[in-house]
Amino acid sequence: MVRLPRRDWWRASATGVSRCAACRPGAEARRCPRTRAAQEPRRPVRTVGKRVARAEGKHVARTVDPARHEARRLVIIDAALTVFAARGYDGATTAAICREARIGSGTLFHYFPTKLAVLLGILDQGTREVRESAAAHAGREDPLAVLLEIVGQVADEVADPRAAGFVRAAGGVMHLPEVAEALEADADAQRARIRPWVGRGQERGEVRTDLAPGRIVSWLMLLTDGFTERVAVEPGFTAPGEKDLLVATARQFLVPGHG
Repeated sequence: MVRLPRRDWWRASATGVSRCAACRPGAEARRCPRTRAAQEPRRPVRTVGKRVARAEGKHVARTVDPARHEARRLVIIDAALTVFAARGYDGATTAAICREARIGSGTLFHYFPTKLAVLLGILDQGTREVRESAAAHAGREDPLAVLLEIVGQVADEVADPRAAGFVRAAGGVMHLPEVAEALEADADAQRARIRPWVGRGQERGEVRTDLAPGRIVSWLMLLTDGFTERVAVEPGFTAPGEKDLLVATARQFLVPGHG
C-alpha cells in the first residue's frame, strides 16, 4: 500500500526543529534548520584555525550534526510530498521541490540525487514509521485493542489533505522496479507489525480462530488498502468521516462469533 508518513516529521525529529514563518506562510514563527543556522553565533577562532590548516595543506574534515542532517532531510521530504500531491509524479520537478522546501538545488541533490530518489525517500519514511509503531506497542497486553489502533492509524495517516494526491502520484509509477520494491518492503513491515498481535489475540480468545493468522492479516491489509484507495479516488469519502466505521468493521471481522 502507498503509505503516507506523518505530517509532523519536522516537529517529531530528534532536534525538535520546526519550520519558521518564512518557510511555510502562516505558520507560527519557530526556528527551522535554515533560520537556526543563520542565528547561531559564529566561531571565529575555529574558522581561523581551519584557514590556517588549509594554508598548511592539511585536510580538515567537515563536521556533520546527525540531528540537523536528519531534520533537513525530513523538511525536504515534507516539501516533496506536497509537490507530488499537487502535481503528480510526472508534473513534479526538482525545482518545484526546492522552492517548496526553500533550499537550493545543491542541497536537494546532496540528500536525493533524483526525483525518483525523493519519492522513494517518502515511501521509506512511511515504512520506518510502521516499524517504529510496532516497537511502540511492545509490552501491551490487549491484542485486540492494538489491532484496532493499527487500523485506526491508517485513517489518521490518510486524513492529511495531501494523501489522495500522493497516493495517485505514487500509484502512477508502481510499475517501476524501485517503487514496487519499496511498496513490498512496506507491506512486509505491515505484516510483521500485525501478525504477532493476531496470534496473541487468538491465544487470549479475543480474535477469531476459525481462520489462520496469515489469512486474518491479509484481510486486515485488504481492508485498510481498500480504505486508502477509496479516500484517494472517491470525492466525499473522507478519512475522518469514515474512520469510526473502518474500525468498527475491523472489530466485527476480528471478534469471535462475528466474522
